[in-house]
Amino acid sequence: GNRIFQPYVPDLLEAVVPRLNDGNPRLAANLLRVVGTLARTDGREALERMDALMPAVMAAVRDQGSALKREAGLQTLGQLAQATGCAADPYRRYPDLLGLLIGRLQAEPSRTIRQECLKVLGILGAVDP
Repeated sequence: GNRIFQPYVPDLLEAVVPRLNDGNPRLAANLLRVVGTLARTDGREALERMDALMPAVMAAVRDQGSALKREAGLQTLGQLAQATGCAADPYRRYPDLLGLLIGRLQAEPSRTIRQECLKVLGILGAVDP
């Protein structure tokens, strides 16, 4: 299945990444989901673009105006972490990440999104003090 798309992952990511902060929340959420799927298809390519992806993913998780974007951002974050195999590294590379996830867990009104947040925290794993 996914191997058929692997040669196209770099071009697809190239096309999608600049639009991740699109003003249309539904489009932005769907593009985030595309990024997660592409990361599962080729984790290496996603890892190479992590510094371009993470600000948009974190902004989506932070987005107070769109539950759709928050959920898609968390799902994508989990997929990126699984696909790139960098379990604890995101906390070092993105020092605001742990606080963002814990804050989302505490403030999120949606049970589904809180569960997604817990899942992402589990995927990313524990942090050494």
